[in-house]
Amino acid sequence: MKRNLKIAVADDEPRVREYYQEFLSSLGHDVVAAADGADLVHSCLSNRRDLIITDLIMPKMDGVEAADEIRREYPIPVIIVSAYYDTLILNRIVDHDIHVYLVKPIKQSDLVSSIAVAVRLFDQIQSIRREVEGFERAIDERNTIERGKHILMDITDLDEDSAYRRLRKVSRDRNLKLVDVARSILLSDEACRR
Repeated sequence: MKRNLKIAVADDEPRVREYYQEFLSSLGHDVVAAADGADLVHSCLSNRRDLIITDLIMPKMDGVEAADEIRREYPIPVIIVSAYYDTLILNRIVDHDIHVYLVKPIKQSDLVSSIAVAVRLFDQIQSIRREVEGFERAIDERNTIERGKHILMDITDLDEDSAYRRLRKVSRDRNLKLVDVARSILLSDEACRR
């Protein structure tokens, strides 16, 4: 892990919080600690963090619930640490998009490698989401252009290639994106039909 992170840790045991703070700070990370899930949420919402490391079972709100509430405000990688392991817990962890799940006691090397894995996995997921959003936007724009072109064909009796060329010419002449020209046609068509 080459970059220093702003990490929020949460555990109801004071000595575990101290361990996280001392060890992670020694690695160059900026660490804030919370005693329960509600404090974790407050801490992360008042001062944006890069990573959450939280105990699963805590008073007021458990680690998964706290992570979910924080992620309603912004995306963040999450490592859950628990003294318990069973398939119900594992299924819950998977269902809530937790990036890493560690079972106590954890070694320093496990913590370091888990941070690197969680952050890398999170970055990859965010990159894929941006790509998907880009593809969805491109498809939406392509559909808008096609609809605009077909309206232009209906109005002018142009064939498909000629209608598309006319859209492109207006786009160039007006220094507008092709999709914006198509949107204008759609809006005009909608206004004329009302």
